[in-house]
Amino acid sequence: MVSKSMVKKVLQKAKGRLSEGWCKNNYAMDKANDPVDAPRKTAVKFCMVGAIDSVTNSDALRQEAKRILASSLKLQDYGSPWDDITEFNDAERTRKATVIRAIDRAIKAVDA
Repeated sequence: MVSKSMVKKVLQKAKGRLSEGWCKNNYAMDKANDPVDAPRKTAVKFCMVGAIDSVTNSDALRQEAKRILASSLKLQDYGSPWDDITEFNDAERTRKATVIRAIDRAIKAVDA
């Protein structure tokens, strides 16, 4: 069982990563815009899922943070929560500001 405060911290840290650098169509990218694994120290840009994955090693925290994020986005059409989030993140109309607002909604939803 994961605590709400721990999930909230994961989402807040993920928001920080996204604020510093956001990307589409890859979990993470380095300074040269080459794809890398999200947890790698060379990663400087992240998609929403990659940002969450980069801030904790706990599978339980990752899953709960993604579940809350998908729920706050009201995404239930693509299968698993990370598929929903990835589809949203990579959509042509999605912009960095949209992603930051989405993470903010998820952070507020933790306490709801």
